[in-house]
Amino acid sequence: MRSGGTVSASIPAGAVTDPLGNPNTASTSNDNVVTYAPPSPSVPVTVTVEQAAGQADPATAGPILFTASFSAPLNASSFTADDVILGGTAGGPLSASITPVNASTFTIAVSGMRSAGTVSASIPAGAVTDLQGNPNTASTSNDNTVTYEPPPPPALSVTVEQAAGQADPATAGPILFTASFSAPINASSFTADDVILGGTAGGPLSASITPINASTFTITVSGMRSGGTVTASIPAGAVTDLPGNPNTASTSNDNVVRFEYRVLLPLVVR
Repeated sequence: MRSGGTVSASIPAGAVTDPLGNPNTASTSNDNVVTYAPPSPSVPVTVTVEQAAGQADPATAGPILFTASFSAPLNASSFTADDVILGGTAGGPLSASITPVNASTFTIAVSGMRSAGTVSASIPAGAVTDLQGNPNTASTSNDNTVTYEPPPPPALSVTVEQAAGQADPATAGPILFTASFSAPINASSFTADDVILGGTAGGPLSASITPINASTFTITVSGMRSGGTVTASIPAGAVTDLPGNPNTASTSNDNVVRFEYRVLLPLVVR
């Protein structure tokens, strides 16, 4: 049977004989009709993916939430994070997790955004099945995109001060300063060339860098050839912290040391 309807069976007269050769009469019946009603064709499961209620857009922090709403209760084991297609322009790698709200509604939580951009979520056709085994159609959406705008990273600040115990005025070198950063830095990004030396003392002055810890360094200045002042500072953008954020220009309460150049005269014995 290829379509619904009735099915009947009968035997015409003379179709059959008994052992003596007598033919049959036409069959009679009280009920020889059966109605055939084939099962309805499978109905695909539809699904929408939208921004979750209350999801900020633009979002300044993760996770970013979407709601997947299916037209029928799901075989929950058939729906996993791997069934969600994540897209957009936000830096990643992005990842998703699935939390059921009820048998046909699920929250998709997206995390892993590393830079600003858009985040979208969708579900491809055939990824999920309902309780009868019917697969889903591709998800549709009115708004399945959220803009991710993280706050700017905290500035890497730095102070440069006279080192503890540094004589001022100083009568001999070297002269020591302490550079204190607000966060651990990429040590390879901080070299003597990043220090601006100034003041009125004759030179040429030169600096060297010695780490105290990941965010504190001693700047050692030498090369003074005449009396005057010696200063040290660090310009903006010279150094980066571990995530790669550049420093702001150094600030100081006292980054000036006076150098008093003294010439020792030979001792004359009379």
